[in-house]
Amino acid sequence: MAQGTLLAFASAQVYQKDASPESQWTNVLGAGKDQAATSQLCIYREHSGQFNLVIREDRPGGRGQMIFSLPLHGLSYNKKDPTLIELTYHDGTMYTAKFLSNKDANIMHTVISNLLHEIKRAGGGSAAASQQKGRIGTKPAWAEKGKSLTLPTPGRSPEVEDAEALAVSLMKAVEVGDKSFAMELASQLASLKPDLDVAVRNKTGPKFRLRVSIEDKDMCGGQYMMDVHPSTTIYTLKRMMMAKLKFPISVQRWVIQKRLCQDEWTLTKCGVKGPGHTAYLYLLTAVSAGADRNELEPLEGAVGGEVAQGAVGGAALQPSLGGPSSIPPRSPATPVTVAPATPAPPRLGIAEAEAVVNAVLEPPRPAQPQHVLLQGAAARPQQQQQLQQQGAAAQAPSPAQALGWSCPVCTFVNQPTRPGCEMCGAPRPEDYRVPENYIPDEEERERLRKEQQAEEMYREAELRRREANLQELMMAEQQFLVPNTLEFECAICFMDVEPGDGVVLRDCLHSFCRECLRQHIVQCEEADVKCPFVDDDYSCPAMLQDREIRALLSPDEYQRYQERGLAIAEGQARDAFHCKTADCRGFCFYEDLSNDFFCPICGKRNCLTCKAIHENMSCREYQDDLRRRANNDEAAQQTMAMLENMVRQGEAIHCPQCDIIVQKKEGCDWIRCSMCRTEICWVTKARRWGPGGPGDISGGCRCRVGGQKCHPECRNCH
Repeated sequence: MAQGTLLAFASAQVYQKDASPESQWTNVLGAGKDQAATSQLCIYREHSGQFNLVIREDRPGGRGQMIFSLPLHGLSYNKKDPTLIELTYHDGTMYTAKFLSNKDANIMHTVISNLLHEIKRAGGGSAAASQQKGRIGTKPAWAEKGKSLTLPTPGRSPEVEDAEALAVSLMKAVEVGDKSFAMELASQLASLKPDLDVAVRNKTGPKFRLRVSIEDKDMCGGQYMMDVHPSTTIYTLKRMMMAKLKFPISVQRWVIQKRLCQDEWTLTKCGVKGPGHTAYLYLLTAVSAGADRNELEPLEGAVGGEVAQGAVGGAALQPSLGGPSSIPPRSPATPVTVAPATPAPPRLGIAEAEAVVNAVLEPPRPAQPQHVLLQGAAARPQQQQQLQQQGAAAQAPSPAQALGWSCPVCTFVNQPTRPGCEMCGAPRPEDYRVPENYIPDEEERERLRKEQQAEEMYREAELRRREANLQELMMAEQQFLVPNTLEFECAICFMDVEPGDGVVLRDCLHSFCRECLRQHIVQCEEADVKCPFVDDDYSCPAMLQDREIRALLSPDEYQRYQERGLAIAEGQARDAFHCKTADCRGFCFYEDLSNDFFCPICGKRNCLTCKAIHENMSCREYQDDLRRRANNDEAAQQTMAMLENMVRQGEAIHCPQCDIIVQKKEGCDWIRCSMCRTEICWVTKARRWGPGGPGDISGGCRCRVGGQKCHPECRNCH
């Protein structure tokens, strides 16, 4: 069984064939196995320093039996495609490994290629010498120089490198569910006693939007939305705010669920696993936080890189031993990391970082002449100076960025022509004016063009809407009745009325069912029909239009409605005369030059002077005859005496309009003349309203005007 430190392992379909031309590719598991079966490729470093390639059976939930082990220094390596590698042993035996994923292929490719490179360097560049030695010294060349397979970092011990390799393997074993293998790796890792930082990555947590309320000692209420994951850490949120709103990390204090959060806490630990939560960001002053004026500059580059890599989304990056095309940077969200035993080295410059990456990824080059190296060393300061100048030019704000207005709510600096804050939507300060000589950049001109285009589209849509409303109103005006378009409950019968089955009154827009409105018109005693809507606080004063009444009533009902209106108009007129023929509906109005009325309905001649029909008799003859009959008619005399007695005793009064005798039956002091329909105050025996009719307080009894009753004994005449 192979002993030592496991550097990497992956599942793959492994095939082999010997050096003879007639040999065929067969699975390393044997002829009796499925040719598509997978094996486990493991890279071990022995305590003696030798590297071995071990192939095991791939058994889920546990380590399989070892099939064979090959020393790595006796192999030559070739990568055929992203998931296929080819290994050739020094005796001519060939092996191919088809990995199940690009991730596993990249890890194994990086480990094997770097180890073979180090073995070759340790053996002096001769493959024969490597074969004769059979193993490498106690420390390989990369370990003696303090290099790492992941990212070369000066000053790191081999124990730290071993711990990182074990941590990576442990993470992969836990991911695939290999319990026994994970226990063995954990035991080896515990023997090294490294400083671990373990974080569980939430793979299934969806991205959601978190509302952030930004406050300081002077203002509060600024709102900002952030795209986060449940596994996003508080430190990542601080860096996101640093990248977007330029808030230094040292002045940020995050409060979630009434708790002051630590940098290493995730949103899940803070109780935030989805949308609907609000985080509070309190900004300290630079003096109280001890922030340096130059703190912003060194952090902007790093923050921008993490934003581009997706670190702001909270996605954990897989640790890797390097790759042929890229080396993913480490981030605080790495699931399993090992803290180095020595302090972290200073940040590398751009030129140094490129040199380190190229040294790890590219194969060794032949030694260059000394004069070439000198030229490169001489050119390096010039290149660094150019890079610094380019960085300074990139950091220098453009004229468009130097201008703008600061939002009073969230302090975000907006473009001069923007009417509202881009972050929180707060309005632009009223006292701000766009500079006269300000020239918008291309992005701002594009925004202004889109705003102008949107405004024109809005005006066109508004014009079309108005035209459509006008056409709809014209169509409604041509109809006798306006049907309802929405379902409603009738205020009279309390039944639900379907769209189109009800009526919407034109003057007040109250809705009723057709039958209730028809019955209301038929039962009404007034010439003008009011809207029947009434509740505890309001009685609608609007009147139904004649075309609405005509459309609701049948022809006979409408005829009776008109006759009722004529009768009411006759009774309310002071100079009206009704035909004396029994049951005749004809009437006329007095004129100074006319003494006779020929009724168009019954055809009789009425004398306006005598107020009677006396055909074949003159007015004098008729009045003399009437006087004689009154003296001889005892019943007429008794009736007249009774009425006059009731008036004297206060049981009846004369109508102030038509002078007939009216009597109050019971109830309040409001009565109405049955002939002329005049409203009368019983206690004052006068009109209830002035000449203008109901509501006119210029005349009448003026009851309750100024809070005073019309008479001390008035019993609610109004």
